[in-house]
Amino acid sequence: MEAEFYYAICKQTFEEKKDDNRKMINILIGIPVLNNIEITRACLRHLYRNTETSKLDLNISVLIIDNGSEIDIERILGSEFKEKAFPIYFLRNP
Repeated sequence: MEAEFYYAICKQTFEEKKDDNRKMINILIGIPVLNNIEITRACLRHLYRNTETSKLDLNISVLIIDNGSEIDIERILGSEFKEKAFPIYFLRNP
């Protein structure tokens, strides 16, 4: 059930950002995580620092799949990366 919900959110995000003058390329990046927040944080920082969405006509969303981490990945990364160029969604597997 949760997977369909997140798929719908990502699909809606892509549909809202259509540009009539040029064709946007829709990309959903999935990052699986299990307890190692430092690697995930470094990955997200690198992704945000080195991806110029407007120059490349990219419509990017990131889906963090938390596979049962002991720490609250969504709370930590969600607050740290909430004001970035493209959205991050979270899915937690028990």
